[in-house]
Order: sequence, then structure tokens, then C-alpha cells
Amino acid sequence: MNHARHVCLLLAVLFMLTAIFTACEPGTDPGTDSDSGTGGDKEKAPDPYADDDTVYHSKCFAGDCVYYSSFDPFSGYSNLTFTLLDYPGETYFACQDPTCYHNIAAECPLSEVYPRCIVQREGELPIVYLTSHRGDTLYSFDSKTGATKRIGRIELKGATEVWFYRGKLYIWSSGSNFIDRPFIQIGSLDTVTRKAEYLDIGIRARMFGIWNERVWYITDRNMICSCALDFSDIREEYDVGIDETTYRTNEYTLEGYIDEGMIYFERNVRVPEKFEGDAYINTEREGYTLEFTMISDIYVLDADDIGAGERLVAEGVRIFKTHSGDLYYTKMDYDHYVESEAYTYTKNKGTSFESEAEGKTYRFDGGTLYRYDHESGKNMTVCEDIGTNLSVESSDNSYYTSLGIFDITDDYVIFGGRQYRDLDDELKDRDCCNYMCILDLKTSEWHVLVPTNYIPLQEVF
Repeated sequence: MNHARHVCLLLAVLFMLTAIFTACEPGTDPGTDSDSGTGGDKEKAPDPYADDDTVYHSKCFAGDCVYYSSFDPFSGYSNLTFTLLDYPGETYFACQDPTCYHNIAAECPLSEVYPRCIVQREGELPIVYLTSHRGDTLYSFDSKTGATKRIGRIELKGATEVWFYRGKLYIWSSGSNFIDRPFIQIGSLDTVTRKAEYLDIGIRARMFGIWNERVWYITDRNMICSCALDFSDIREEYDVGIDETTYRTNEYTLEGYIDEGMIYFERNVRVPEKFEGDAYINTEREGYTLEFTMISDIYVLDADDIGAGERLVAEGVRIFKTHSGDLYYTKMDYDHYVESEAYTYTKNKGTSFESEAEGKTYRFDGGTLYRYDHESGKNMTVCEDIGTNLSVESSDNSYYTSLGIFDITDDYVIFGGRQYRDLDDELKDRDCCNYMCILDLKTSEWHVLVPTNYIPLQEVF
């Protein structure tokens, strides 16, 4: 017993010493003016990513595991956690301090933070870039050392999409914290100097990505533009057309990506057609409604040959994301707009206010994933009717609306979706809206990584 106590005390002292020394490193001082997003006069240290041409844009995938923020209904706090691909359903605290309770943000550096971009170089453990609960403060977590550093603040309302390129985080947000410049939505934060820069063009803009040493974005005038990495040298590249509009909640510009020089953007954003007598489409106020569901047609441009014009890629697309220059997408499948199975499950399982609830499942996308190959210009079916939707339809007062495709790699797709088939006894005891699933692109097999119900978290030392 005394031996165990001595070991714990020794570990505690070691972590205290680590905290003291890491507090002196760049990006850890919480009290300087550079945290406001306008300073950053410190001498810049050598950039280990100066010769790295990789644009990092993974949100949760890191080698053999995925990172995410897990909510604990008992403590009421969220923590940075991870799940190993080979051990689905088992969740581990990312915090490596054995003396930490992980339940108070002031005491645990990985409490109330959310992963936004993961940087993993070959042969190295990943660095996870995080935002605070408010979304305006960014941190880095080194999974090798367990050290967490505060990088600085940005004058944006959260980080909706984050890219890492050559030592800088490039951020797109749906809103701005600037009082006098409310339309600023794109910025960057140097991870060494903590200097923040912003794209200030007087209108709203949405970032598409980084290509050929330039930042690409679209304005709310539907003009695709590019600029230098410091937001200078702005060029108008392609006019999508002012008549194009989007109706997605809190969105002012069309959705799109640039990947390996391929620019994918949407047109004809619309509400899906409703059919008389359809059990799913016409359901109202029961958690499933198409009120906020949109589909669109996706077009592609070659950034190196914009003069060649746009090409139609797919019609009636529900969600889409890119990888290695190709487009992955799902379509609204009207033939499968039918109720599939009904089941009962334990609502708020593991808490003091759990109750029995009824659920229904719908095959609104037919469980089918498509891919457009940018080299051949052909569309192909990646997998068909796999037993789960690859996103979750909009539901009233629910965070499920944001679930869909998280990340795509050469081998896997990480997604959140509602299962509509093979609801065995275990699945029927919880909501079948799975928070995180993994799809093997070679075999079309999939399984649940993280269900939505509470999973007991485990320590990793």
C-alpha cells in the first residue's frame, strides 16, 4: 500500500515538473497580448514543417485510432478521448496524467476541448489541434509527450473547418467576433509565434482549402477566389453565378472543397421533392423532418485549367467530401424513403433520467456511397446498401444534424449514421444513431466505433 502511494506521489511530482518546464515553451503563456489574435512579436523558431508540402485536414483520424470529444452524462463534462480501430467501443482518455479526474476544465487541460485538425507525419505520433468550448482559443496536444499547449486566440466564432500547412492553422468559421468587421470568417494562426492574420474583404467567405501555395475560397457573391498564404494578392478565379443560393442553417456561401487541384462546388441547392403519402418525408414533429434537409448538384473545376470550364459530377447529392482529388458522396434515394424497422431502446442510458423510447429507422440514402474519379471522369459505386445510412437526417433540437462523413483515408471512411437493418437485441437497447462508424473501402464492411450511448472511459498510462 505504501509502495503504491509512493509511486503515485512520484508520478504527481514528475507531471508538476513537466508542467513547469513546458509552461516556458512558445505558445504556453496565457497572459500575453498575442493571445488576442493580433500580436505575435516573438522571434520565430525554426519551422519543422517548412519543407512539408502536405495539407493536413483530418478532423479525427490518426493512424490506428480516432480522436473525438466524448460527453460524460455523469460529470456533465466533455473530454478529449480516443478509440483504437482494433478495439471498437472502448474509449480512452487522451489525458495521460494518472492523478487527473478529467472532470473540471480548470484542472484537466483536455476537458471541454474539441479536435479540429490532426497532424501525423510518417513514423511519428499525432499532434491534435483543439479548440476551447467557446471555439476562439486553440491548443495543441502532443500524443507522444502528453503535453498540452495554448497556442492563442482568434477573433472568429469557433473553428468550423481547420487546415494545417507549414506551421500555420488556417481556419474557416461561420461567424466573426469582430465588432467593426463582422464578415471576417477566414483566418490563420501561427503555431510558433501565435500571430493571427485574417482575410478581410468586407463580405462573407467560405474556405475551400489550400492548393499551389494559395488559399482558395468562395464569397457570398459566389465568386471563387484565391489569395496568398498571408491573404494578400487576392485573385478572382471563377464566377459561379450570383443567382446561386443556399438555404442551409447559418450558411451564407456555397459548400465546396479544393483537393489535388480539383475544385468541387455545389449548384441548385434545394429541398428534396416531397411525395404524397410517403411515411418518412411527411412526418412532422416526431424528430424526423426534411425541413432543414438540402440536396444539390456538384460540379468540378480544374484549378490548373479553369478556362476549360466546369463539369457536372453528380445530381441530387446529400453529403460530399473529397480525398486525393476524388469526390465521395451520397444521394437522396427516393426508392428507399420507407420505414425499415421499428425498435425500442433505453433513452439517456446510464443516467438517473433514463426511460424507454421507441425508434424508427429509414433508408433515406440506401446505405450507398459513390465516388467520382477525377482522373477518369467516371462515377462508381463504392458500396451499396450496407445496412446503415452514411449520415443522419435532420431532427429537431438534436446534434445529430451535424453527423455525416468525418474523414476519408486511402483505406477507410469515418462517418456517423443511423443503422436501418440487423437491429439485434443489443442494438435495440439503445438509439441506433451511431456517433462514429468505420467503413473499409476495400471490402465494404463496416462496424460501429463509437455508439451514442455512454461508454465507461478508461485510463491509458
